[in-house]
Amino acid sequence: MTDTMNSQDSMTPKERVRAALEHRSPDRPPVAEYFWPQWYDRWLVEKGFATWDDIDKRGHGAYDGAVPASDDYRFPWERDIYDYYEIDFRSIWANVAPCLDDAVVLEETPAHKITRD
Repeated sequence: MTDTMNSQDSMTPKERVRAALEHRSPDRPPVAEYFWPQWYDRWLVEKGFATWDDIDKRGHGAYDGAVPASDDYRFPWERDIYDYYEIDFRSIWANVAPCLDDAVVLEETPAHKITRD
């Protein structure tokens, strides 16, 4: 057995995902994750990047998963959690609701509300 370095030993996230999709062996399995905004707030505090006062001033749950470029953060203590944990790709969620119109209230009482959408 020879001790040679494979060219795939330090793939970028894009190369890693592409290799896996093309049924080639990446340097490691690609990793995906989604972080709830409230979890991200707590993570910032527990890692020492921010205080709860910082989070209060910014607003709780303000992080929406769309991480800006590092120089575009609104606050200097914000961090790209995806880079921190070496996550290879991010989930993108679209509203796939079949309705195009706003919901119409058919009946509303103190006990229930019936809508059509």
